[in-house]
Amino acid sequence: MDDNKMNDDILEDGTKTNTNEEEINAQVNENEDLNNKLNNQNEAIIYNDLKNDESYSNINNEKKTKKDNKFKKTLALVIVGAMVFGSSIGVGIEGFKYYFNSRDDYNVYLESNSNNDVEYENVSTSDYKSPIVKVAKNAESSVVSITNNSVSYDFFDNQYLSTELGSGVIFNISDEKIFILTNYHVVEDSKKLAVSLKEKNYDAEFVGGDKESDLAVISLDQKNIPNDVSSMLKPMKFGDSDKLQIGETAIAIGNPLGYSNTVTVGVVSAVNRKISLPDKSLEVIQTDAAINPGNSGGALTNINGELIGINTVKIADKQVEGIGFAIPINKVKPIVEELLKKGYVSRPFLGIVGQDISENLSQVYDLPIGVLIRSVSQNSPAYNSGIQKGDIIIEFDNEKIMDMKDLTSQIAKNEVGDKVDIVIVRKGQRKELKIRLEDKNEFYK
Repeated sequence: MDDNKMNDDILEDGTKTNTNEEEINAQVNENEDLNNKLNNQNEAIIYNDLKNDESYSNINNEKKTKKDNKFKKTLALVIVGAMVFGSSIGVGIEGFKYYFNSRDDYNVYLESNSNNDVEYENVSTSDYKSPIVKVAKNAESSVVSITNNSVSYDFFDNQYLSTELGSGVIFNISDEKIFILTNYHVVEDSKKLAVSLKEKNYDAEFVGGDKESDLAVISLDQKNIPNDVSSMLKPMKFGDSDKLQIGETAIAIGNPLGYSNTVTVGVVSAVNRKISLPDKSLEVIQTDAAINPGNSGGALTNINGELIGINTVKIADKQVEGIGFAIPINKVKPIVEELLKKGYVSRPFLGIVGQDISENLSQVYDLPIGVLIRSVSQNSPAYNSGIQKGDIIIEFDNEKIMDMKDLTSQIAKNEVGDKVDIVIVRKGQRKELKIRLEDKNEFYK
């Protein structure tokens, strides 16, 4: 028998099989179908088992929860963003409203609780108070308007009654009197003085004044003031002008052009500023707070409402803006004390009329630089010391004298009754004299 045929017809177990190639391929395909069916059945069984498994359910729920939470967070962020955007617009609008409704409140502060929590609901701009509002409110009881009816003269030397307005500051109140501080030029040459309190005028009395410092004191009788008016008045507290710093807030309060209790705000522009006026020299506080006619004699205060100066003058020029001056309160205090005691300030004087000898005059006329005596008042300290018309003062109290400003300054450094050395040149000859300074106010009474 053929070996190949035997192999095709008989297996080891003796079973006869079909060795045809087509039959073998068909068998293979059938086996693959069977395997696929078994795999699908196994996957279905595994899926059903996992579906009923508690741990698998928890994992699925966690995934679903995370997905839901992610969606919720995204939605929350969108809502918060919209709220912030809307709040920003609202705050911006309210900020503009507040600015235009309360522009002067640039020093606004809020009183908050210990936790710094601030309630913003139902708050109007009237609930916010700047320090300046408080200062202005308190000043209503201390700053007054003064009317001075004085005699003036026209070009033809004819008399007429003129009325001038100014301001004053109440600085002391007793059982009998109300004392008011003001400028000397506000009450100078007065025939009748009146003070306005609560829109009503009351007669005032001149207590004393000092032209050189431009300060004066007037008073009101308590018996002439109704109790309801008097009870609303209070003296303004004095500050310390020596502690002023350039740049700190300055508040001018007065009655410019008759507009009572007008408040202007600026800063201290300079301290110890020396200015020369036609009839005097002053050392003052410079400020850019507006000071206008009628403000003279009014108050210059700090941010605490303390009196730091008495408004006195401003530079009036088209090319100048914001330069006003006030007399420092620390220079006012001793002068006021003298005015209350004597009605004037004791000041030493010589009793001469002098003229500067400039360098040019010195060269042309061969004269020493100093002060030329044009006249001497009879029985004055200069007259009693032997000073004569035509003498030239070149030294005073061991200091060189170059002009009248130097001489006036040296005299002011002394007290009434002091004896000082003076050097003059008379007809080319140097002479040394001793002079006793006397009280100017007593001499010219």
